[in-house]
Amino acid sequence: QYCSNFDVLGNRGILGNHYNGNYDPIWDIDAQIETLNATKGWQIGIHVDAASGGFIAPFQEMSGKGTAGAFDFRLPNVLSISASGHKFGESICGTGWVVFRQRENLAEHIAVTVTYLGGSS
Repeated sequence: QYCSNFDVLGNRGILGNHYNGNYDPIWDIDAQIETLNATKGWQIGIHVDAASGGFIAPFQEMSGKGTAGAFDFRLPNVLSISASGHKFGESICGTGWVVFRQRENLAEHIAVTVTYLGGSS
């Protein structure tokens, strides 16, 4: 099992590691977490570190040559996903983004509202 004690706050999988570009099986981690949460009554979530793979995996999936399963908010236990723009040289070092499934229980300095092109998010 990916985690199995009360001290675990969350779990993370990497979508495209630095060494060889492999994806952790987020779909399998989610199934394990789902079973663990149901059995123990816990609420452990998953963070997907998609620093590099987050820019590639969606297109691989559309082409039919991608991951063996879902890796994003289609999985019930994925609570956040991060990506790093600087990995592809399109922004300054350290630039990254994190997207949360929902605003509920986020600190006010994390859950911000942005008005852009007349809309609000």
